[in-house]
Amino acid sequence: AVGGVWKNTDGATDFDDSGVEGYVVAPKLITQTPIPVLLSGGLLYSDEVVNGVLGHNEYDTVFFGNIDVLPVANVAVGFEYKQGVDASDDTTTFANSDYYDAHVAWFVDSSLTLVAAYADTGSEKKGASDFGLGDALVLSAQYAF
Repeated sequence: AVGGVWKNTDGATDFDDSGVEGYVVAPKLITQTPIPVLLSGGLLYSDEVVNGVLGHNEYDTVFFGNIDVLPVANVAVGFEYKQGVDASDDTTTFANSDYYDAHVAWFVDSSLTLVAAYADTGSEKKGASDFGLGDALVLSAQYAF
């Protein structure tokens, strides 16, 4: 798959308010195991500063990957990792922390997905060499039309 995302933030920082990301990802569903396993990996081209929450600065290409097991047809349990974007330029040194999460997804039907995850985006302390938003429990609902 190939895709892109446009992000816009409130101009609360000296970074750019908006940026465009591009990605390529290759998924592989392995059905020869006792429980199906979904693997995916890809590259992200991004200028995000703390996942785009604080704005956008300089582009970098990073790796991301995901592994999920599907113990039943409508449930996925997995782990995701994303390398931190180095958004440094000639005047600003800024590196995002690596990001990871452990998650459980329930595909309620063909349109609704509910997710619970523990995510760690790195240190939220100012002055840290790799910056993030800390860690948290995340609950998400997605409805596709």
